[in-house]
Amino acid sequence: MAAVAALTSGAATFPAWEAQLAAQRGTLNAVLATARAAGASVDGLRAAMHDLGPSVETLLAVLPPSAADAACRALTELVGDLVVRKAWHERSAERWAVLSVLPHLPLAMERSARTTIDVVVRGAARIARETDLAAWGARLAAADPHLPDDDALRAGAAVAAWRSGLVRVRGSALGAATVLDDAGEALRVLLDLQGAEVSPRAVLAANAVDPFAWPGAPGRGTVATYGGYRAFGGPWTGVPVVLGALDAPTPTWRVLADGIPWVVVADVHGHVVLREPSGGEPPPVLPVSGTSWADLVREVGALVAWEDEITGAAPVGGRPTSAARPVLVSRTTSCRLDLVLVPTGAGSGVPAGGVGAARTQAGSSTR
Repeated sequence: MAAVAALTSGAATFPAWEAQLAAQRGTLNAVLATARAAGASVDGLRAAMHDLGPSVETLLAVLPPSAADAACRALTELVGDLVVRKAWHERSAERWAVLSVLPHLPLAMERSARTTIDVVVRGAARIARETDLAAWGARLAAADPHLPDDDALRAGAAVAAWRSGLVRVRGSALGAATVLDDAGEALRVLLDLQGAEVSPRAVLAANAVDPFAWPGAPGRGTVATYGGYRAFGGPWTGVPVVLGALDAPTPTWRVLADGIPWVVVADVHGHVVLREPSGGEPPPVLPVSGTSWADLVREVGALVAWEDEITGAAPVGGRPTSAARPVLVSRTTSCRLDLVLVPTGAGSGVPAGGVGAARTQAGSSTR
């Protein structure tokens, strides 16, 4: 199969990409032949090579000529691998990263195309289900001029993923941020803090103490809802009940729904709802202490506008400097869980777990 023929079979032409295919004809044809031998179809390879055209054209327009050969070979090998694995299709996060992110990372691609592919393309596949990929890619592209080496790129990808909703990497992202230059713009860009007067380090330090602290984020009341009815994209069909909070660096709660235990992990940027692993002992719920269940319900009720019965509520432990304690709440008629921030002055001693029921005032609930 000829690489040039694969590209020029369509109506559009891409001069820089075609020139590279012609200049590296033997090498790239060998790459495609290897993919063909591994099971890739001729039509699949032809379509993928043609799909690459606009993106590679964009990349080659800003990539130094000295880096073009290596980048084009790495991209051809990558596309061959994705076609072999049947991962080159419209719903593929890897294909999306190739076409939408790599062309906008000229400094990273010039430095090391293979490392960039590993971090960005393979990374997109790993995080796609729990992250806003478009936001992640945009943050990486904006930060590219400020990421001087491969270690910074890896750190930047982790920070951008967390900022884009991947809550499970919060701890590693806070650690990765220390790799990035204090004096540079990388952190401001990755964290969307370009207009903030406070330093990125100060913002990260505050979040390390209070996972729901962020410039402009609300400090009290209902700030998020999680879960939902399965027919509407949620994880369960029944009404969930909050059982308690777990001892974890990032706020984590144990929930029962459909007779199955679940865990909810959340912070200011995102959340994830997961089935609790089967087998072994369930994770321990933080012990109940402090004020009564009635006091907790009253404090939550003062901040919300529901007319519903609370079936479970659990705050996670916060440090004394935290402005509010996050309380996850379940209700009788809602398939969604509510996250309520209760000011520490109102409920610094509320219990960390428990199940009960009490009616709050006004408003209505939804599935």
